Amino acid sequence: MKKISLESVSYAEGYVDMGIEYMILATISCIVFALVVFSFLTLYLYIVDQTNKIPSISIDLDARKEGSNALITVIVRHKGGEKTTLKYSTITTDKGIIEINFEDKLNNLDDISVEIIGFKDNKTILSGSTARINFKIASGYFDKKYEYTILIVFDKTEVVSSFKF
Repeated sequence: MKKISLESVSYAEGYVDMGIEYMILATISCIVFALVVFSFLTLYLYIVDQTNKIPSISIDLDARKEGSNALITVIVRHKGGEKTTLKYSTITTDKGIIEINFEDKLNNLDDISVEIIGFKDNKTILSGSTARINFKIASGYFDKKYEYTILIVFDKTEVVSSFKF
C-alpha cells in the first residue's frame, strides 16, 4: 500500500469548505425566519386577547309559587370578559311567551313586575360582579307542572335556563 501525505493534497479552485458562500443569503433567511416567528406570536396574542374579551356569564335560577303568584329569581354571575348590557328576557308560560324589554324604562306590566338589583344603571353588569333579577308573575301563567324556559339576552351574549315549579 502506498502512503499519502497531507502535504500532497491540494484543494480544488473555488471550493468552499463547509460554509456559506453568500453571507447575504444567510442574513436574509435569518431576518425572514425572525419575522415569521414574530408574526405567529403576534397572531396568537391577538387571538388570546380577543377570546378574553368575550363575556362569560352564568345564571342560577329559583322558581317558586308564593301565594297565587309565581316568583322567579335569577342570579346572574359575570365571571370574566368585557362588561355587558341587559337587553331583554323571554319566559315561556302556559299562556305563551312573555317578553320583557330591559332597554325601555321598566314599567310594571299588568300581571308582571320586575325588580333588578346589582346592575350598573339597571342594565350593565361588570366583570366579576353578581346581580339579581326578580320576576313576579300573577297566577294563571304557570298552572301545569311543565318545564319552562327563560332566555336572558345581553348585548354580547345570551343565557338559557329551564325551571319547574
